[in-house]
Amino acid sequence: LTEARIGSLTFAGRPAAAFHAAVSQPEPGRLSAALRLTLTTPESLTLVYPSSQDYDLVLWNEQGKPIYRWSDGQAFTQATRARDISGGLAHDVDIQTSEPLPDGAYVLEAWLTAGPASRAFSSMTPFRIQDGRITQ
Repeated sequence: LTEARIGSLTFAGRPAAAFHAAVSQPEPGRLSAALRLTLTTPESLTLVYPSSQDYDLVLWNEQGKPIYRWSDGQAFTQATRARDISGGLAHDVDIQTSEPLPDGAYVLEAWLTAGPASRAFSSMTPFRIQDGRITQ
């Protein structure tokens, strides 16, 4: 059984939502992250945020140390808000490090700042920089 509908309820053998983060290099020395929430059911989802911040992300180096946090140095209003999502949600984020990352292994960790503990959905994506370019 992969899915059953009883009245207004749907029981699915797959996740109702999936969150994915991907990192890319639009040009040398510059990184970008694509954050995607995809709903796999026709029902909408209400996300409750404790502030005006929608997401955050951290880059971790191969020693397990955070080397970049997107929200550092930014200000957000502290008003709770709700957002109804149908189909999905997308955020494209420029990662602005003070200098290009040296060759090595990294992990991009990203999450939506909604829900309990402000981490409704999260994703971790490993990548490597070699000769100044991203390799997955």
